[in-house]
Amino acid sequence: MFAMLSSTPLPIELLFHIIAQLCPEKDKATLSAFSLTSSTFRTDAQKRLFSFLKLTANFRWNLIQTEIYCEASKASRRFLTTITQSPHLARLVKSLELYISLADSAADHLSFERWLMLSGVNSLPMKEESTQLIQILRQLNRLQVFSVTGLHTLDWHDFTPEFKHVVIKTLKTNPLRSISLPALTNFRIASLYRSTHLKHLSLRDISSSEIHTNQLRDYKPCSVAPKTLTLDVEFNGRAVVNRLLTFTQNPLCPLTLSRLTHLTIVSDSISLIPNLLLPCANTLTHLTFTVPRKAKYTYSATPPTPDEIAAICKPIDLGSLPNLRKLSITKCRVHCKQLPSAPNGGDATQIDVGVEITKTSFPWVSAVLETLSGRSASSCPPLVNIEIHVCLIDVTAQSLQTCIPWAVLMRPLIDLRREKGIQHRIFFSKGTHDSGSKDAALRKFNYMSLLEILDSDPHLRHLHARSPTTWFSS
Repeated sequence: MFAMLSSTPLPIELLFHIIAQLCPEKDKATLSAFSLTSSTFRTDAQKRLFSFLKLTANFRWNLIQTEIYCEASKASRRFLTTITQSPHLARLVKSLELYISLADSAADHLSFERWLMLSGVNSLPMKEESTQLIQILRQLNRLQVFSVTGLHTLDWHDFTPEFKHVVIKTLKTNPLRSISLPALTNFRIASLYRSTHLKHLSLRDISSSEIHTNQLRDYKPCSVAPKTLTLDVEFNGRAVVNRLLTFTQNPLCPLTLSRLTHLTIVSDSISLIPNLLLPCANTLTHLTFTVPRKAKYTYSATPPTPDEIAAICKPIDLGSLPNLRKLSITKCRVHCKQLPSAPNGGDATQIDVGVEITKTSFPWVSAVLETLSGRSASSCPPLVNIEIHVCLIDVTAQSLQTCIPWAVLMRPLIDLRREKGIQHRIFFSKGTHDSGSKDAALRKFNYMSLLEILDSDPHLRHLHARSPTTWFSS
């Protein structure tokens, strides 16, 4: 190997740099080759190779006995053998992803979900977890990133006490900087009270039965202060946000939201978002949230008034965020629906076929953007970016020109750019409510035709000349 190194045109320093750039998840073969072929690269290659670990927990069910079994994957069992023979390798693991797999085939998923629906229960009690996974978790003590992911979610209360104990111990004993639990529901966030290094936190759900006030006296208040919080609570957002606020507003609570700089909320319920913004109003610099589904208005020649907009869904007031530098609004929907033709002998006042009715979130988004204009110039940061993610649902090429009120969305963006220098970008994605639609216009629709239509529209071209807009397809 040393003879090969001496003859290679690449200096050893460059090879070390290449090792540092390799991905431990995608370049396992290359990193393994480096660690096995030369002692010169073994230490650096092993550090990189074992820095990221993904363990898969295969959950299987017995519908007759109503029990769930957990099995460790082959890769998990191999890793356990490796760290048993070489314990020092466990100390190299910095990032752990526990992936939850409920079945091996789509048929199993369907049968399981159908059984839960017919039985009227939300989850099944766990019989036992894999001892291999527990043994692995017990040997990891230098983790910086911990996540539980999967296509499905499992209830935290359904795990056995032994498995929950080892997970909580992992959260307590490792210097974790990032915790992401999108595949767990009813998680007890009080378990994070020792994660004093935590900077990034991502949750889907939290338990409604958190620890009592007398138990909080044993913890140091505000000892856990994440910088980034992601709440993916699309279906039960109001309950989760309410639980989080109730828990963090306790003066003895170890978790505080007062130092948040990045907040992402994926939820269809936004009524409690203003309350969530209060503790971090002076520190928040990046905000991302989704447009609620009910914030859709029928397009007509007369735009809805502010009172009419608030009557359906009250806009979020962003004027109290003086340090906001980037705003991202996602799932801004535009839904075009073609009205049916009147039946023979029907009412002549009915609209003929070919006329489309459009429901869009543009008025609500516009009302949210207008709250930014109230911020004083002295408090406005020098660099502010706005991103709008527009989802076009059942939109044809014809409706792009005639049925979508682009000016409603563009006017506040252009005013903000002219008055405060705020940049903006608009991303487009395409969707359909009917996955089997055979509409020729929809099939022929593409993003290039969208951009051509936007640039050819006289009103939009005039607006574009005053304030250039960047259009993206995603």
